[in-house]
Amino acid sequence: MDNKFLESIGVDVTVEPGKILEQLEEKQLEYFERLENVSDEARENELKKILQRIEDETVQVKKVVDAISRSLIVDDGSEEGKKEAPGKKDNKIAKEIEGLKKQSGQQSDPGQVQSGKPKQDSGQVKNGKPKQDSNQVKNGKPKQDSGQVQSGESKPGSGQVQNEKKQSDPGPGKADQAAPAGRNDISAGLQSYKKGDYQTAFRIFSELSEKRDANAQLLLARMYEKGEGTSRNEDRARFWYKSSADIGNPDAQYAYGTLILVNTSSTDNEEEVKTGMTYLERAADQGHAEAMDRHIELALRGIKDSQRIYRAMGYCDIRTAQMKDSYDKNIYQDKKKALQEKRKNEARQEKAQKVPTNISIIGNILYIVGFLYLFRGIHPELWEGIKFLGFLPSVKPGMIIPWDTFTAWAGSFLPVEGIFGIEVLAVGAALSSIGATIYRKKSAKRFGKFTRYVFFAIFAWHVWASVTLDEPMPEEEIFMAVIVPMILGIIVGKIVKRIFKMNEEKDDDE
Repeated sequence: MDNKFLESIGVDVTVEPGKILEQLEEKQLEYFERLENVSDEARENELKKILQRIEDETVQVKKVVDAISRSLIVDDGSEEGKKEAPGKKDNKIAKEIEGLKKQSGQQSDPGQVQSGKPKQDSGQVKNGKPKQDSNQVKNGKPKQDSGQVQSGESKPGSGQVQNEKKQSDPGPGKADQAAPAGRNDISAGLQSYKKGDYQTAFRIFSELSEKRDANAQLLLARMYEKGEGTSRNEDRARFWYKSSADIGNPDAQYAYGTLILVNTSSTDNEEEVKTGMTYLERAADQGHAEAMDRHIELALRGIKDSQRIYRAMGYCDIRTAQMKDSYDKNIYQDKKKALQEKRKNEARQEKAQKVPTNISIIGNILYIVGFLYLFRGIHPELWEGIKFLGFLPSVKPGMIIPWDTFTAWAGSFLPVEGIFGIEVLAVGAALSSIGATIYRKKSAKRFGKFTRYVFFAIFAWHVWASVTLDEPMPEEEIFMAVIVPMILGIIVGKIVKRIFKMNEEKDDDE
């Protein structure tokens, strides 16, 4: 193994070969991902060379792992070696692993492992194979002598290990001899994909995906998304991206979060945006560079959540520390400053929202109260029979706005409760109009929609009561008494907004 190369790509070479193999296959997947997304030709060639070296190192380490999995333990045939306890045998295997690691790293003294010590004799391991002598392994089968071990179990009386096919009772540790097929299948799938054999790659990744292999699920999702080895299917791609992401694969978390955000037509779709950002953050929190960059850009462009902006500032610090070039460091620091300024603006806007939001809510509450009092004035006999509406207090003459001309006219066909309801409607219309600015929160908008539904319900109630009771109603007078004050209230509200330079809200969801 080329330890310097492995360390340069972030592989820990101090662990056992099986762990090194796992890291190499993860790196193979990582660089394969980078190669898929690169657009620069020089960078593409560089990544291809690195990927080829990773594949070469993977083959070498697999040879070591296969040798270990066959448990080719060489001892000197001594009585002590024949009578070893299982614990000591395990220790011997561990020491032989270390010898194979040294051998694969081209160490100067790849000695035979015997009784826990390297021994330079006929059992010595050289170039990944036992030395050709009395303890030699020929044609994949060990020579039948007293010091040789085969398939992990000793023959009674001689210390020789028989082939596991001839064993009726598998010995201890035999399960550990099976080579992990999953890792090899991922590598085989990647090799098939690289060669353009998409059908084989698709079959391998499909089988592993059903076994909850997160890497295979990620690759299968991509093949469904691109229509490679199968027909293009976005729903299946989304399913496998999510499955891999939920297992914890950061590449899948990034891909799934990005897929959601790309397919979300507007940031007004809060639930979709929230889900997409959550998966991006999961990937970024695992150190996924592209996820951190995407989160930062979204926070700069459209995200208004103060907490997510603060999180993006943290990602700027992480990316700054990862950069080696001063120019790149400066870019991320500039982005952090922009995010800090945006967060301050969001805080100021949050405060600015309180006044118009509260005014709007109060205005809509007065709308509802005014409609109820107006109904009470029009149908007093019906009102008395509705107990749950008894919370409305009775109206006294002193509660009426001293507008003699209007009260005299309205009093000719409405009682005091009806006149009071009309005046409350006018005030509610003015306040609701003042609060309808771009700073108003969506909760106030939703309450405004609710007020409309209440109005239509009360109006339908009025029509039903008029028909049922069959009473002559001055409909034209009542209509004028309601509409004119409401229009005046709306006009007053708009004048106030213009005086205080309050931006008019677009009527997009009301």
